[in-house]
Parts: sequence; C-alpha cells; structure tokens
Amino acid sequence: MEQQRGTGVLLAIAAFKLVKAAVLVGVGFGALRLAHDGNTEATLRRFVNAFRMDPNDRVFNLVVERVSGLDRRKLEELSAGTFTYAGVFLVEGTGLLLGRHWAEYMTTIVTGSFIPLEVFEMIRRPSLLKATGLFLNGVIVAYLIFRLRRERREKAIPDRARQAAP
Repeated sequence: MEQQRGTGVLLAIAAFKLVKAAVLVGVGFGALRLAHDGNTEATLRRFVNAFRMDPNDRVFNLVVERVSGLDRRKLEELSAGTFTYAGVFLVEGTGLLLGRHWAEYMTTIVTGSFIPLEVFEMIRRPSLLKATGLFLNGVIVAYLIFRLRRERREKAIPDRARQAAP
C-alpha cells in the first residue's frame, strides 16, 4: 500500500478538482434537461426563479443566448462531454485525496494538456474567469512538477548510497 502523501497543497488541489467535477456534473444534467424539455429559455428561467437569481443578470442572459441556439443533439453532446471531463476530474481529485502517486502524474499531464487551449481561449476572448483558471492550472502544474522532481531526486540519493556501499 502506498504511503499517505496528503499535504495541504495536494488536498487543496484535490478539492479544486472535485469541485470542478461537481460543477460539470451539474452542467451535464442541466444540458440533458434542456435537451429533453424542448423550450430552453423557459427551462432556464424556471431555474433562475427556483434559485432566486436575478433574471436580468448579464451572465444569465449570456448563457440563455448561447444555449438557446443549440439543438437537442448539440445539448446531448455537450452533456456527454461535460460528464467525460467530470469523470477525469473525479478520478484526479479522488486519487490526490487518497494520496496516490499516480494521481500526481495524471493531474500534471491532464491539467498541463489543457493549458494551450486555455491560452488560445484567453487570446480569443479574454476574461477574468479564464485568466484565473489559467493561472490556477499553471500553478497546479508547476507545483506538481516541482514535487515529482524533488521526490525523484530524494529517491535517487538512497539508491546511489546503497550502490556505493561494499
């Protein structure tokens, strides 16, 4: 069994990944609901009323504008994509939470692979939310690379000492 490796930073990264997974599951179910209700705008307005949100909110109206143009098939595809990403984030977050070494590698690779896309999106349509996400993902990747390299060096030192012993 692997030794527990749950530092505060790893736990924070795990929580971040699990929150992202939960949000994506919500978006996925929301997209499925919109796909099967037929009237996207009315469904979104019921959602806003149920959660006592401001129906004149700029973000809400942007979501209505973008989503109302999607047909049933596109909403189902959006749902499938968000569930897939949610699954990846769930595996990463759970693995990190349990202190699994493989999860550090997986998170480094998966999160690092999104950075070029995030940079492209940031250039195309800059926003504070995108900048924050890009920054956080960059910090996560840098921290995990630093951590993995340090562990590899620390592991190599005892191996060299063992080889040098008579």
